[in-house]
Amino acid sequence: MAIAITRIRRSYIIPAIILVLSLCIFLPTVQFEFTTWDDDIHVTNNPHVQNFTLRSVAYHFASTANYMYHPITMLSYMVDWRLSGGKPWLFHLTNVIIHIMNIVLLFFLLQTLRVEKKISTFILIVFALHPLQVEAVAWISGRKELLYAFFFLISLLLYVRYCEIKQRIVLLYSLIAFVFSLLSKPSAIMLPGVLFMLEYVRQKRISIEVLKIPALFLLVAIVYGVLFLQTQQSTSLRPIEYFSLGQRVVLFVYELSFYVWKFLLPVNLSACYAYPDIDAISPSYFVVLAMILVLVVLVIIFTRQRPAVVFGILLYLVTIFPVMQVIPFHNASLVADRYAYLPIVGIAMFFGYGIRMKSEEIDSISSTMYNFLMVFLVISISATTLNRIFVWKDSITLFSDMIEKNPKLAIAYGNRAYAKILTGDFTGAIEDCNIVLRMNPFDGKAYYNKGNAYSQLNKFDSALICYTSAVQNGFATANVYYNRGNAYYKLGNSDSTIADYNRALLSSPQRLDIYFNMGYVYLTSKKDYQKAIAYFDSVLLHKPDSFEAYFFRAECYYQLRQLKSALDDITTAVAFNKEISRTQLYFSIDSAFKAINTVIDSLTRFVGEQPVRTDLLKKRAELYFQIQDSASGMEDLRKTSIFSKKSQ
Repeated sequence: MAIAITRIRRSYIIPAIILVLSLCIFLPTVQFEFTTWDDDIHVTNNPHVQNFTLRSVAYHFASTANYMYHPITMLSYMVDWRLSGGKPWLFHLTNVIIHIMNIVLLFFLLQTLRVEKKISTFILIVFALHPLQVEAVAWISGRKELLYAFFFLISLLLYVRYCEIKQRIVLLYSLIAFVFSLLSKPSAIMLPGVLFMLEYVRQKRISIEVLKIPALFLLVAIVYGVLFLQTQQSTSLRPIEYFSLGQRVVLFVYELSFYVWKFLLPVNLSACYAYPDIDAISPSYFVVLAMILVLVVLVIIFTRQRPAVVFGILLYLVTIFPVMQVIPFHNASLVADRYAYLPIVGIAMFFGYGIRMKSEEIDSISSTMYNFLMVFLVISISATTLNRIFVWKDSITLFSDMIEKNPKLAIAYGNRAYAKILTGDFTGAIEDCNIVLRMNPFDGKAYYNKGNAYSQLNKFDSALICYTSAVQNGFATANVYYNRGNAYYKLGNSDSTIADYNRALLSSPQRLDIYFNMGYVYLTSKKDYQKAIAYFDSVLLHKPDSFEAYFFRAECYYQLRQLKSALDDITTAVAFNKEISRTQLYFSIDSAFKAINTVIDSLTRFVGEQPVRTDLLKKRAELYFQIQDSASGMEDLRKTSIFSKKSQ
């Protein structure tokens, strides 16, 4: 018994070392920032993540054109934002924790599938430490890969457990985990295919009885697939759809081989890869594909001898299939490192068994050779991975790395320009935009970013030209019109400012900043205080804690001599921001209100001594109306009318 316990403990030593090493390598990411590579879309500029409400939760389960349908992933962002106060460290730490849990789940799955120890160790090393895994772990927006794999592995584990004990509750839990995986990323839809393969490898045959449970998962996948297609709102062409059918076949070969090449030789990794030149794709990709197909045929023939090899190859092919653009989807590049996060298990299983089969021929030194290979593998890929993660520390570093790997990647220059604007390097941003425009003179977004940089440099004439060029080149977004409106305002053209704000509101009617600025223009330039009040009212209706809106609405009331409303608004503004009590407007309103009350008190004494003085009553009525005491003002006017008639 003691010997058995000792063996069990020893079996956990190597996985534990791999786990700790992976944690040490990826933990520095907690010091990294949010990037502008989709983190802004998913988190930092997403009010539905920052507001932890039932409405926001419901929003993530509804259809959206802003990003892929992955509500569970979005809910995890909401939790991180709430707990961290919007700081990136917790987002990164969550990614690392999920990756560590995935390593643990994979270890137990391999044990459950009775994969031999050396192969299991090789697979764990690859999954935990390979440089291809960096993107999914170090990138906050890569979390969907981690979460979908987490629930995917749980579902697989529970399914295998169900096959052993035949308890329906375990099967139910497996199905629930599958649904959570689907809601983390649609790629999980291939789990039924993995289950079919698993049953084939385990049972060495295909029958209705064997496949009826996997068919239940397939039914769930079909239902989800139908619902998922209904959430896709985009009607524009996806990049892959610009290619002919024959070209797509060539690209399919490229994709299938790409991840195998990067597995074997993880160099020149990038967060974005340019679409390959069809005519320039290396024949080596076709050689790799031919080798894979030959090996698939061979291992199927020898399934009874090496069933795990078959499972490894098919696991890669099945799990990579959803991102192969067979069903087109929007993405900046055809391939991505993160897509290999789970499929890499299949590749590792195949090559692991290949190494093991070769080492068996070495007889006496096979174990020594195998251990040497594992140590060399751990050291080499750990060093590469550790170096790779720091590419993700901030946006500038990330996009600069993309440019270094592919100097003709326009999207990298465009995104770096945006990042430079956020960090205050406006001249550098303009330079990057100019590079983009030399590559593509019709890039509206580049004109937009260039306009933003010029605005920050107070060169509003140049900014105006850039914003107009953005519109003319098809980038007519609410932000473009809004920022062009701001530029018009700085140049003193309030009519054009209002016109552009109205254009922005047509496409973004919920943008409170536009309503606020519109009110400010009517207050400062048009002197139309009633219209300004209406716009500030709209802001306060949806954001009742906006002290800025209260402050400027107070100024409108002050100009209209509605001093009671002005005093109420400025008092509310002070309650939100004490600094407002030091402003000139606050003193002006407060002083005017007190002065009027002082005059009213004096007039009241005079009226008491001479109650029929209609001139005093009229003056006091005017003052009552200024402090919005309408009842007292109307009473004085009534008395004035009565005394006037008597005097006649």
